[in-house]
Amino acid sequence: MSFRLFKRFGVAALLGAFLTMGPQNASRAQFIVAQGWDLFGTVSGPTTFKGFQFNGVPLGNFDFTKGTYGDFGRHIGIKNVGGTDTIVKRLDIANIPGPGTATIRLEMVGLLLKSASQINYNNNGLAFYYVTLQSDRHSGEPPPVTSSGNMSITFTSPNGGTFSSTINVAYDIRKGSSTGTIVDSGVVPMNSTNVPWGRLPAAGQVVIYLVNQYLKAPGDPSWDFFPTGFQETHSFTVHQIQPPPPCCGASPSANVAGGAAPVPCIICSGQ
Repeated sequence: MSFRLFKRFGVAALLGAFLTMGPQNASRAQFIVAQGWDLFGTVSGPTTFKGFQFNGVPLGNFDFTKGTYGDFGRHIGIKNVGGTDTIVKRLDIANIPGPGTATIRLEMVGLLLKSASQINYNNNGLAFYYVTLQSDRHSGEPPPVTSSGNMSITFTSPNGGTFSSTINVAYDIRKGSSTGTIVDSGVVPMNSTNVPWGRLPAAGQVVIYLVNQYLKAPGDPSWDFFPTGFQETHSFTVHQIQPPPPCCGASPSANVAGGAAPVPCIICSGQ
């Protein structure tokens, strides 16, 4: 009899423990941001580099195998990124048991800016000048250098919060074109603080499956990460960025949040 009672109440106790743990585990799973990419478009006007005004140039088709860890084994390959001119890769998974802050590593893998007008940069002659990443250097140029940093993601709820970041942008200044002669190089730490983020994209924002949307499972945004617009700053350098719009006539791989874009498209290079 005592053995049967032990079995009955022992099973009941185990069942009660399981039911008690279940909601905790479900809650814990919600405080996650998956590895992925943040796509941005540069805001013309406020963006300056060493005192000169620069505008963003859409990257067009982008190879998501670039940088550390490739495309995380997701077989994304090359996708049209609409009006995106800046791409930051989140290298780690942010995963904490509840409200709080997790720190992850970052890598800037895409950047293309063009001077707003012809300028005489460092007495190299009047021309348009371009800001590119040292990681995009070509054969015959100095060895590539990675632009790395970190991000502290704060969860105020399972659905969002704020973040602060620093990225050491290893840049080249090129004369005449995005593949022109390098006339200046350096590393500038770009900082942002207390920027809001959420699980859902802005209306009209470029979204790409497994890049910045539905990173957990199809139709499930619970591991997604969408920042609002913000500034990265350092000394005489200001980079104002926002969620990018689509290119006019972009390929279907560059989808937009909410179906048809409610914001104007932009004319991208090659169009």
